[in-house]
Amino acid sequence: MEKQEVSFNGRCHRDARIRLQMQRYALDLAEQLRSELLNNPAIARIEFAGETRRFAEIIRQIDLVVQSETLSALPDTPAIANLKNAITDTGLQLNIRFARSENFIATWHETTGNSQYINAFNEYANSHNAGNFAGIESEEAMYSALGLPFVPPEIREDAEALRRAVAGNIPKLIENSDLRGMLHIHTNASDGKNSLEEMMLETRRLGFKYVAICDHSQYAAHVGGLTPDEVLAQSEEIDRLNEKYPDFRILKGIESDILPDGSLDYTPEFLAHFDIVVASIHSSFKMPKAEMTARIIRAARNPFTTILGHPTGRLIGTPAGYEIDIDEFINVCADCGKVIEINANPYRLDFNAENAMKAAAKGVKLAINPDSHKTQTLADVFIGVQSARKAWLTAEDVINCLTLDEFIKNYVRK
Repeated sequence: MEKQEVSFNGRCHRDARIRLQMQRYALDLAEQLRSELLNNPAIARIEFAGETRRFAEIIRQIDLVVQSETLSALPDTPAIANLKNAITDTGLQLNIRFARSENFIATWHETTGNSQYINAFNEYANSHNAGNFAGIESEEAMYSALGLPFVPPEIREDAEALRRAVAGNIPKLIENSDLRGMLHIHTNASDGKNSLEEMMLETRRLGFKYVAICDHSQYAAHVGGLTPDEVLAQSEEIDRLNEKYPDFRILKGIESDILPDGSLDYTPEFLAHFDIVVASIHSSFKMPKAEMTARIIRAARNPFTTILGHPTGRLIGTPAGYEIDIDEFINVCADCGKVIEINANPYRLDFNAENAMKAAAKGVKLAINPDSHKTQTLADVFIGVQSARKAWLTAEDVINCLTLDEFIKNYVRK
């Protein structure tokens, strides 16, 4: 996760997005606190738990579990006191639990799950005479002792997850290593900070095999949207780079604005130039829900649309975004075979986990995209993986887990 340079003066900021940035800042401080504590020889291990480990979209409390045979409170040093104060000054609660080695795993598990989930787990464990997990070596061993499949932390939100575990119905959730392609990134041809080659090289360094460049289309002139001539120039550059780096593939994409009437930016003849098209709304957010739904559905039905980008336009913790009928939108995407984006920008995470779960249940495929505008944020795609895990998604649900050949066969325009 990219560190955020956020000024902090101890006062509450009015802007919700700044408060969200401060949460990310606080998480960085919490990691600093963890590192500082691990310098103490009396502390053997520290792990994040609670909302942080479950990847809650809004984190209100940072939970740490500390393994120590002798300590029951934090050492009183100026560095630790300053870090604690800096965290709580952002408005977040800081909860620290101490546990001896024989109880560490059980304490970590108890402080990770939502209370509904933990209550269901404890009830099941007690009914199987296995309520005491002293000395257990891992959470996986806890579940194995109960004859249950391991339940990943991200989905320990309610009793339903435990019921599905009892039924043996916990899927193998998507992992970072499943991703093979990076889709929907921007370059300095529009509003990005880095060149196409720089973005491509960082993508390759992160272990990906292909990337789809999706700069803004011409309607978004305020962010340097590309004219047709600029698109053709970029296409020539992509051809040159594909020859230069034969072990990697750059796909020709565009983030085409969904116009107020639901049509896509550029003519159909010009849209046919692209390998993939990410269709996104960036304007006229105040349309009534029914009109906005009709607008995005028309875009979903457009034969040139590959992926619907950040479909609700939200920014977490802010009033930004627009209203659509999510169920109707998902049904149309299912009927048309269109892909929905999980935008991995940490301020968006759009589709959220609840909606992504609905889409997958309807057979809709998703794409985990960083919507990155600079090399430093390309790794945000792995934040999107965490969001996808929270939605119970598997690698089979996500199109950029496909090999290059599979992706071209299924999603690149012929």
